[in-house]
Amino acid sequence: MSLPGPKSKSVFTAVTISPDGKGGTTRKWATKLTTVGYLSGLRGYERLIAEQPGVVSNKRLYLDYTIDTVKITEKDRVAVGGNTYEIKYINNPANQNRYLELDLRKVDTE
Repeated sequence: MSLPGPKSKSVFTAVTISPDGKGGTTRKWATKLTTVGYLSGLRGYERLIAEQPGVVSNKRLYLDYTIDTVKITEKDRVAVGGNTYEIKYINNPANQNRYLELDLRKVDTE
C-alpha cells in the first residue's frame, strides 16, 4: 500500500537501562531503525502541570509493513519532525500485513 500525503523521516530508538554504580539506574536511548512514514494528528489539548501550561499531543504514524517495521514495540520511541513520541499502540489493520498504524503521544525528551 502506498501511504497518503508527504512522508516524514522516522527514527525509532530503544532504551537500555544500566546500573549507575550508586544504587540507581541510567537510561540511554539508541537508534534501532530509521524509516519513513506518514504522520497524522489525532487530537491535542493543553493542561496545567506544576502550574505551567503544557501541551499534550496525540498522533498516528502510518508505516509500510516491512521486515524491519515488525520489530517495533511499544517500549520504543520515535522521533518525527523534531518531536519525540512514545508508542502507545501498534495496529496491523485486519492483519493484512500491508501497513502499520502506530498511536503516539508526545513526550519531553530526557
